[in-house]
Amino acid sequence: MASYIMQWKDNSASRRHRQGRLFGFFAWAVRMHYAVDNPVESAVARPRVDPAPRIILTPEQTRKLLRRAKESDVIGSWVLTLFAGMRTAEVLRFGQLENPWSSIHLGSRIIEIPECVAKTGPRSIPMQPVLESWLRWLKSQQGGFAPTCYWLKRQSILHEILARPVSEGKGEINQANIGRRSYISYLLALPGASYGEIANQVGNQEGILRRHYARKVTRADALAYFDLFPEKL
Repeated sequence: MASYIMQWKDNSASRRHRQGRLFGFFAWAVRMHYAVDNPVESAVARPRVDPAPRIILTPEQTRKLLRRAKESDVIGSWVLTLFAGMRTAEVLRFGQLENPWSSIHLGSRIIEIPECVAKTGPRSIPMQPVLESWLRWLKSQQGGFAPTCYWLKRQSILHEILARPVSEGKGEINQANIGRRSYISYLLALPGASYGEIANQVGNQEGILRRHYARKVTRADALAYFDLFPEKL
């Protein structure tokens, strides 16, 4: 049973869901005396597949990714994850709004994330100059944020740039929110960065940022990251 469970290579949430369903089935079988014990109960205590490593993109990797994505209809989603720190799923919901551009205020340099989009509640995201520049370019191109085959296109570009598998599993890269992790890590490395202010704008708790998002990146790399304007690629 443990070997069977560890063959599941999709994400951890799906594994837990299927494991729970399997556990419930055998628990019922035991109650009905169709089985003498629940094999899932002992199997789940055994070692599981190592979680995929969570990384951030270097400025050079980000440059290559943007150059590649700029040629596709998925560039808008990468802009919002890399330079606004939006979660990948939030970008998809944002792009599916009737008029997502009505929430982007280029004059006041603010993006308003409505409750139906945000994971943890509505919030406002102040635009870094690089984000404002990308959004102005994107609007001039009449670009959107949630094209068809959204997830597959994003994964394909990321795989191409990193030259490694990007789904979950041992030896692979956890792609979930890789742009968000990069953005927050580099934002925290900028001069005068405040954990409290950044936590508010990205919709997370300050303690979570300190525990999971504060990476050892240099200020020079942070400045290089936020200098990736569309006209400089």
